[in-house]
Amino acid sequence: MPENTISIFIDRLRVNIRIGLLPHERQAPQPVEVSAELFCDADTYRSALKSGGFLDYDRIAQFIKSWEQRPHVDLLETYLQEFQDFAFTFPVVQSINLRLSKQTIYPNACGAGVELRTTRLKL
Repeated sequence: MPENTISIFIDRLRVNIRIGLLPHERQAPQPVEVSAELFCDADTYRSALKSGGFLDYDRIAQFIKSWEQRPHVDLLETYLQEFQDFAFTFPVVQSINLRLSKQTIYPNACGAGVELRTTRLKL
């Protein structure tokens, strides 16, 4: 991670989504914790702030919460891709880290899931 970086994040937002391949996972929504972090070059972000171009973490939270209204999805990776597409609509975002953790998969674990760390492609 470059030294001159600002991170906008949401830590462990709990949503109840219809997710999973197993028959019992198709019967009801299940709790998933979402941690999202969007990284921006600090100088670029400060310049954007001057013109009102800040990243509103409420908008990010609302995007994640909208998943609760979705029909069933088989894989958490679907949400990773959707979040990546959403995050990179913000020109100041250079990279993201997104972690999705199913909370009730294993009784002796805090969660199980997937994590994506990716950087915007520069063409």
